[in-house]
Amino acid sequence: MPFYAVVRGYNPGIYYSWAECEPQVSGFSGADYRKFPALECAEAYCRDPEAFWRLGLPIRRRSRRPYRRYPFPGAHLQPAIPLRILVQARLAEDDDFHFTEDGFAICYTDGSCMGRLRNAGVGVWFGNDHVANICEPLPIPGTNNKAELLAVLYAIHAARESGLDMLEVRTDSRYAIYSLTEWLPKWKSNNWLTTENTDVQNQGEIRAIDEVRNYMEVRFEWTPGHAGNSGNSAADSLAKRGAARALTVYRQ
Repeated sequence: MPFYAVVRGYNPGIYYSWAECEPQVSGFSGADYRKFPALECAEAYCRDPEAFWRLGLPIRRRSRRPYRRYPFPGAHLQPAIPLRILVQARLAEDDDFHFTEDGFAICYTDGSCMGRLRNAGVGVWFGNDHVANICEPLPIPGTNNKAELLAVLYAIHAARESGLDMLEVRTDSRYAIYSLTEWLPKWKSNNWLTTENTDVQNQGEIRAIDEVRNYMEVRFEWTPGHAGNSGNSAADSLAKRGAARALTVYRQ
């Protein structure tokens, strides 16, 4: 039985179904809520969300593929993976995911960057109300391309933390796909310089994705944006929520 902890919503508290939780957060600006498999986890999150992420879950399943940080040359550029993404991913079970016929788990990723301040966010969607879904704000100012790449990076780490070995990332960003497939070998052979002899943009994110792909089989599929695909629309919504939260954090 799932438990929903609402920290910021119309009526904060713990709810025992999505039907009860949804009215408390739908349309609420900056809503903060999470789904948990145990009441103790939901109670701990409601009491002190920051301490919850800092100290970890009071009850959690042992990860089948423990998280590791894989260094690469220039590792000081490596983006940090938010702990809450990894903690939430540990709660997922194989049956929670959708798979292709050849065994790849499916996720949709998207990045959003909007407004004069360029507030950006990341969205990753594994399924409706999936415990590993990601909605993250990014530091201001952001860029859409960086957000798209971070969405891919976060998705791969979440999948690994969930114990998966193969992942199909579906994205509407041709930039992300070309950067991680067609252009990547050329950049690596040219010491991370472009054909114009300038530094490759967002190389910290690109190199981090390239490295973690050594430990998990990842493939990409392009999907048109805003074309009625439910997975792409859900990832877009998560990314926009993350961007809105980035603005809220910035103004605090």
